[in-house]
Amino acid sequence: SQRRMWLVQQLNPETTAYNLPFAIRLRGSLDASALRHSLQFLTERHEAFRTALVEVDGEPWMRIGAVQPVVIDEVDLAHVSEDRQEAAVAEELRSRGTRPFALDQTPLHRLALLRLGALDHVLFWSIHHAVCDGWSAGVLLQEVLRLYQDACAGRAPTLVPNAIDYADYAS
Repeated sequence: SQRRMWLVQQLNPETTAYNLPFAIRLRGSLDASALRHSLQFLTERHEAFRTALVEVDGEPWMRIGAVQPVVIDEVDLAHVSEDRQEAAVAEELRSRGTRPFALDQTPLHRLALLRLGALDHVLFWSIHHAVCDGWSAGVLLQEVLRLYQDACAGRAPTLVPNAIDYADYAS
C-alpha cells in the first residue's frame, strides 16, 4: 500500500488524498510543555514518524531518519471574537489539512496547537497515510494521553517499549 501511495504522489505531488487530518478539542488546564514532551517521546518511540519514502532505482524505499525535535505550530486565536472563533478554527484546520506532504522528506506528520482561551485549545494533527492508518491513530492518541499524564505527574514514561517497529514487521 505504501508503494501505491508513493506512486499516486509521484503522479500528483499536490495531492492530499492520503492525508489523515484530525483535531481534538482540549478543554481545561493544559500543560503545553508536557504535551510537547509527550509528542517528542512518541516521535522517538515510533520510527514511522521519522520515516520518508525515497526513490531508489525507480522504486520507493523506507528511509528512517534520526530523531528531530518535534515541531508544534502554536496559533493564538484567543483574540478572535467568540462569534467568529469557530469559523477561524475551521479555516485554520482546513488550511492545515490540505497541505500536501513530500514523501521523501520527514516528518510525514504535522502538529498545531490552537489556543482559543486559557482553558480551551484544539490539537491538530495531520499524518500521511504512508506512515499511519486510522486504527493506528487511535492507538497513538491513547499513547499520547498516557504520556501526557505521566509528564504532568512528573513520572518517566510508563509505556512498555515496542517489541518491533513497522519496518521490522514489513521486512
